[in-house]
Amino acid sequence: MYILFVIFFLISLFLSRIIRKYVRGNVVVRLIRILLMGCSYLLIFIFIPFPKINFEVSISFLLVVILLSIVVILFDCKQLLQSNRRGLFAFLPKVKGEQLISRFGEVSIIPIVEELFFRGTIPFEASNFHTVLMVFLSTVLFSIAHYFGNDKTVKYHVILCLFSITSAGIYIFSENIIYSIVFHIIFNMPWFITNVRVYLYQKERERRKNAI
Repeated sequence: MYILFVIFFLISLFLSRIIRKYVRGNVVVRLIRILLMGCSYLLIFIFIPFPKINFEVSISFLLVVILLSIVVILFDCKQLLQSNRRGLFAFLPKVKGEQLISRFGEVSIIPIVEELFFRGTIPFEASNFHTVLMVFLSTVLFSIAHYFGNDKTVKYHVILCLFSITSAGIYIFSENIIYSIVFHIIFNMPWFITNVRVYLYQKERERRKNAI
């Protein structure tokens, strides 16, 4: 199981980097790119059981998941607040509409794919030792997957590890991957909103400039 998990991770990571590099273009192409990057990860479920999904969620547990996501977000609160300072928007790199599609993928398709692969592969029937080992392995690989093209600071990866362990705990406790997906979406949401704010500000600024 562990060897299979690592093999699929390495293959998927390699393919994702190639797809990210060469599949570029308009909105449709970007959507295709997001889907292609996810497909290679999900092929692992040809060899292992698909994780449990139950859409009849508990409202009380869902509230706990939302609270946990907010707690983890707070660890990155300083960076978020700084990035949302309106006075800095004019000096940030231009955000294009096509880029927002990729950002939207981070609160829609990508959380589903990543939770299915990194958390949905944790076996319930295994011993506690093997479960903990799988959580550790998935956390390490989750951090490695976000090393390329992202923040490489220690703080960023500590937050990622905390996020991964919390998401794994949610899945193990609930035995329902839906909660982990919701947790992931909420965690990614602030940065998506930030990019939308920057995009709208820059569009309005450009419109006013052209109107003069």
